[in-house]
Amino acid sequence: MSKSYSGYISAGGKGTRLLPVTSKIPKPLVMIRNKTLIELWIEQFSENKITNLYVSVEHMKEQIIEHLEELNKKYNLNITYIVENQPMGTGGSIYKVLEDNQDCENLIIVMADVVCKGVVSDMIKKFDTTNSELMLVNRTVEIQVPFGVINEDSKDEFIVEKPTKKYLINSGLYVINRKIKKYFIPNEPIGLPDIVNKANIEKKIETMNIDHLAWFDVGNPEDLHKVRNLF
Repeated sequence: MSKSYSGYISAGGKGTRLLPVTSKIPKPLVMIRNKTLIELWIEQFSENKITNLYVSVEHMKEQIIEHLEELNKKYNLNITYIVENQPMGTGGSIYKVLEDNQDCENLIIVMADVVCKGVVSDMIKKFDTTNSELMLVNRTVEIQVPFGVINEDSKDEFIVEKPTKKYLINSGLYVINRKIKKYFIPNEPIGLPDIVNKANIEKKIETMNIDHLAWFDVGNPEDLHKVRNLF
């Protein structure tokens, strides 16, 4: 039997790397074909019957709230807006959700500027099978060094020309159980990576790899152009 889930979208960023696209609209309202970035997540939550949704807003929050209220005529979700009066890190708003909503057992956390179709259903399936307090979604990226690298430990290849290395990165997607609340200090700013590190010390985390899915961080105009072409 599936666990009970709520959704959380982090939508408070200023989107400065995406200028000039975000000069008059917040990043979550950037269009990918005929839908905004934030609607792509709303759609996934709705498809997976997640009806309780929390959205953290700050920059140009009026536009985001107006857009979501209009979208909600179609999706009919219970949306609660979390407005930070002062910067509390990526974890501060999440603590407020857990503190104010005792019925929120498990929270699927996504970043509004990440695009990954089909991932919410995979996250639910994976977290349903674990007793962990936190699940971090990762993926593999390849990064090429644009120079010849000196390898002093090798006699055969002293210079390796423009090598490529693989790394596991944080995708910006998480699932947490409300037990994770013990790692927060009330009213103190904290980032989600700090929570992950605390939970890892106690061996309370699970990971899920999404190399089989298309994942994009829409961080700059070049990334946006790439995503629009693929969609």
